[in-house]
Amino acid sequence: MALLDLRGGFLYQHKPSLFPGGEITGTEMALWELYYREKNKRTKTK
Repeated sequence: MALLDLRGGFLYQHKPSLFPGGEITGTEMALWELYYREKNKRTKTK
């Protein structure tokens, strides 16, 4: 997720074999939510 955050785009765009529908899914949204929640925690503790 960190690499995609740096490069831009979504997981379904960079790894379509995991998300073959061609659009963002609820699963991917949940992954992004977890990623940004953890990223914000790390940023606040610095």
